[in-house]
Amino acid sequence: MAKKESKTPDIETQTQVLDPETETAADEEVKAVPAVKSRRELKKERKALKKHKKEVEKEAKKHSAKRTRAQNFFLTVLTLGVIVSMLFCSIAAIKLTMNIGSPSAASDNGGNASANSASGSSSSSGNTSNTPAVTPGEDTSSVSGEPVDASNADLTTPEGVVLYYKAAHAKVLSSAKSATHAYNNTLNYNNVLEIGGNNTLAKVAQSLMNSFMKEENNLATYTGADIAAKFPGAHVQNLTADMLSEATCVEEGDNYIITLKVNSTEDAYDTGEKTGAITAIINEQEVTDAAGSMVTLAGLENRYVGATVKATIQKSTGNMIAFESDVPSYMCFSEAKVAFISVKDCRIGLEYIQKWTMEY
Repeated sequence: MAKKESKTPDIETQTQVLDPETETAADEEVKAVPAVKSRRELKKERKALKKHKKEVEKEAKKHSAKRTRAQNFFLTVLTLGVIVSMLFCSIAAIKLTMNIGSPSAASDNGGNASANSASGSSSSSGNTSNTPAVTPGEDTSSVSGEPVDASNADLTTPEGVVLYYKAAHAKVLSSAKSATHAYNNTLNYNNVLEIGGNNTLAKVAQSLMNSFMKEENNLATYTGADIAAKFPGAHVQNLTADMLSEATCVEEGDNYIITLKVNSTEDAYDTGEKTGAITAIINEQEVTDAAGSMVTLAGLENRYVGATVKATIQKSTGNMIAFESDVPSYMCFSEAKVAFISVKDCRIGLEYIQKWTMEY
């Protein structure tokens, strides 16, 4: 029996040999294809990005806040510097005016005081039964202290009281051997200190102002021609009864006590025309001169409210032996400026008190 041979079919095996460079390029192409991420992985990545963004924003705000606080502090310090400068200049001018009481302290508009003053109701509440009732004489007073004929002054009328006061004032300038500035003080009137609507700065400024202002006693004694230069009321010749809301005379032992009060109020204040006729007032030029180049003061205006003078005059001689003045006011600035920092709408309540005694 013939034996069958089993044949295994030839299988052609093909082996592809790749070039190494070709193989590397293929691998890189495979790697360049982004892998598909799961939903969970994408969510995790978004969450991480969001967290990082918040941290960056938080850090930016933190640095921004630091810069803002530093800037605010710097501006506050500069603003306080403006206020200190403003107060220093104001108080320096006040001390100059009130300590010296020079004629320059009176308003330049004093010569027009009578024409510019508003009519007011003058009253006399003195003890009329003990005061002479006669016709006022001719007023010949002047700043140089020329005699005034007040022998016929009717001290029961405002006009008579004003005439008698002028005569006594003129005798201080012409006949007194000495005039002593016995007391001086400046107070914060009505506790008013307004600094551009900023209450915090106002409190700081008020504390500073109180440290500037002190009572002063027995400042100086003047003799000879210095009396006319220093004694308050350089423009008394302009004083008329219609400038006053009160002009009274009462007897006190051997003396007359005359009280004069300027006809001005909070709503209808005086800018110096009336007040400057009975006592020393602040000259705006002196305030700005005190400022110099240190601080610019704009829109300065002094507003006087019911200034009062009380004079003690000997009945037998007509000599004024004591003088007191109380002058409430507001010093206002539209702007106080140092360099590029400014404070607007400033109002300071100031009350000036003086006392003088005279010897003959």
